[in-house]
Amino acid sequence: MSLLCASALNLNVGMFDEKFGIHEYSYQSFKVVNIKDRRLGLLFLSFEIAIAVYVLWNIFSNGLYLQKTVPITGSIRISFQTPTNYKSLATPSYCTPTSTIAGCLFLNAEQIAYPYAGQEGEIFLTTRVSISNTGVPTGGCNYATPATAAYGCTPPPANTLNQTTYYVANVEAFTLMIDHSVRGQVASGLLLQATVPTTVGKDSNPAMQGKLLGGCSGSSSAPVVLEWNSTTRASALAAGLPGDVITFGQLLTASGCSGAAVNLDANSSSVTAKTGESLRSTGSIISVPIVYTNRQTTGAWNDLKYTYVPASVDGEEYKIIERIPQADGSITYWNRHGVQIILTQSGEIGEFNFLTFLSSLVGGTVVVNVVEEQRDGFGLALLHVATTITDIVMVRCLPHAALYKESKYEETEDFSDIRQELKEIKQRRKFNSHQAEEQVNPLTPTTPAANGKVQPSAPMEVQSSAPLNGTSYAPPTYDPATNVYGNPPQQLQQHYPATVVYAYPPPGTQQNVLYQQPQAPPPPASYY
Repeated sequence: MSLLCASALNLNVGMFDEKFGIHEYSYQSFKVVNIKDRRLGLLFLSFEIAIAVYVLWNIFSNGLYLQKTVPITGSIRISFQTPTNYKSLATPSYCTPTSTIAGCLFLNAEQIAYPYAGQEGEIFLTTRVSISNTGVPTGGCNYATPATAAYGCTPPPANTLNQTTYYVANVEAFTLMIDHSVRGQVASGLLLQATVPTTVGKDSNPAMQGKLLGGCSGSSSAPVVLEWNSTTRASALAAGLPGDVITFGQLLTASGCSGAAVNLDANSSSVTAKTGESLRSTGSIISVPIVYTNRQTTGAWNDLKYTYVPASVDGEEYKIIERIPQADGSITYWNRHGVQIILTQSGEIGEFNFLTFLSSLVGGTVVVNVVEEQRDGFGLALLHVATTITDIVMVRCLPHAALYKESKYEETEDFSDIRQELKEIKQRRKFNSHQAEEQVNPLTPTTPAANGKVQPSAPMEVQSSAPLNGTSYAPPTYDPATNVYGNPPQQLQQHYPATVVYAYPPPGTQQNVLYQQPQAPPPPASYY
C-alpha cells in the first residue's frame, strides 16, 4: 500500500509540475549543525542563562507556581467615626460665605454618613448639603398622610423650593474603619481569613496584613500610603480596633491616578457641573478594590496579603436627597452631594502545586532533544529565542559570517529532476524486460497477411473482416508510451493458445514488425 501511495504521489506531482511548469517551489527543513566556535558557544550560553533567570524570576514574582482560585466574597464592613480632636480643628477657608455658599455645617459622623447603618461594602460621605423646607401645609393637608380623595395633598418638589447651601467642615479628618474577610477553596481545604485572627476547625489563622497603595496601578512599585504589618495589627487589636483605620484624607491621597492627591476643592469634571464648580460641591465616586494574593513555596495559606487600590472615577458626581418630616406637617429636604466609596473583593489566592509550577516552567521554555555524534544524551534549549538571536549574530554580525552561513545552510538537488530520471529508468527497465523475454523465447518475423499493412514508425493496422467461429475480433491494443502491442483477444488465444503477437521496433529499423511463435499455427486470414 505504501508503494502504491508513493507511486501515485510521484505521478501526481510530476504531472502537476509538467502541466504548470512549476519547478521552483521548495521545502525548508531543519537540521542540527555543530559549529565549533568558542565565541558562539559562550554567546549562546549567556543567552540561555539570562533567559533562565528571567523565566524563574517571572514565575516566582508573579506567583505562577500557585494553583489559584478566585476568592469567594466574604464580608466588608465599614464604619465612620468623628476624629477625637474635631473641636480643636481650624475652620477651613472654604467655609467663608459667598453668594452661593452660606458657610459650613459642623456635623458629626452620624450626620455625614448617609444612611448611617454599619454599611456593607459601600458608604456615602456628605461634603455639601442644600437644605429646603416645604412650609406648613394649608387647607387641612398633612404631607405625612397618604393622599386620599377627601383630604390628601402633595408636597412641592425639592428643586422648586428655596435652598440654603452649606459645605461640611473638615470632612477629610474623619476616619473610616474597614473590617473585611475572604474565603477560598482549593485542594488543601477551606480558607477563611480576615483582618482579625480567625479559626477554621482546628486551624488558627493570623490576621491578614495589607497596604493602601496610591497611583491606581496596584503594582509593586506603587507608593505605599498606609501599611498594616504584624506590629501595627497587634497594636490595633490591643486597642479594640478589628479593622484598618484610614482617614478620608488619606483615602483621597491614594485615589489620585496621576500621582497627586484628589483635591475636593479642584474643579469637577462632571458633565453637569457648572463652570468653576468643585468636587466638594458636585460629589464624586471612589472605587476601592481589595486585591488578595499570596506568595509561598510551602504550606497552604500561611502568607495571605491584600492591598487597597483606590481610584477616583472622573466625570462622575453623586448625590442623595434625604426627606425629613417635621412635627408641624412640613417636610425638610437635605439635598446631599458627596463621595460614594465602593469597596469590592478581587485577586487570586492559591497554594503551591508542582504541576502548576512545571506547566509555567515549560510554558516559558522550549525543551528539544538534540542527538549529536560527538556527545551522548539530551540538550536543553531555553526559549528558542536564544538560538534565534545567536543565529542572527552568527550569520550577520561576526567577521566569519559567510563561512558560518555556508555551514548552516545547504541546498539539495532538484527532486523534480530526480523524479523525471526515475520515470525514465522505469521505462527503460520495462523495455529491457521485453528484450530479455525475446532472447529466452526467440521469435521469427513473419510476413503480414495480404490484407494487413505495416507503416513505418506507426502502429500496425490489423484488419478483421471475417468472423472466427461466428465472432468478430478487434485488433490488438496498442500502448503509445511503450510502443508495444498487446495480446490478441481472449477468444483468439483460446482458438490458438500458443499464439502471442508482439510489435517492437527492431534495432536499426523504424518499422513495427509482427512476430509470432514458430510452433503456433498461423491465425486465420480473417483475423489479419
